[in-house]
Amino acid sequence: MAGVAAKVVFLDVDGVLHALMGDDMFDPACMTHLDRLVRTSGAAIVLSSSWRQSAWGVDEVNAQLQKQGLAPVIDSTPIHGFRSRSDEILDWVHRHPDVTHFVAIDDMDLTFPHGDKFDHHFVQTDSDVGLTGELVQRALEKLNVRVDRASLPVAETKEEYMW
Repeated sequence: MAGVAAKVVFLDVDGVLHALMGDDMFDPACMTHLDRLVRTSGAAIVLSSSWRQSAWGVDEVNAQLQKQGLAPVIDSTPIHGFRSRSDEILDWVHRHPDVTHFVAIDDMDLTFPHGDKFDHHFVQTDSDVGLTGELVQRALEKLNVRVDRASLPVAETKEEYMW
């Protein structure tokens, strides 16, 4: 994919753009916070959510981004079965050397299995609340951390560690 943005936000949907168990999809406050993050940082969005697994899901996310005045997602992370979401994100980053800064926003703990090496690029939301102003500030700070490709973990290729 030529011309990938230098800064990327890996975006989950459920528990980030709306409460995981709430009735409202794409909470306006969460969408406003995402808008602030993307406009302030100049980052592009890569979908890492399970919503990427269907054309309807990707189309719906893009429609909601468009309603907010944001660009559609530029890509989705690969789907690798039982590998962790952080491995899917790392795989994507390693395949796109133009990416110099990234942050992953998710309600799941993405530090497994890479611990603090991934923590420099991760913001965890409360699944009952979603994205907040405080978390946007944390994400902006992490987007200022340049990717150190020499120490960036390599995506796990073994599937058995998940079970």
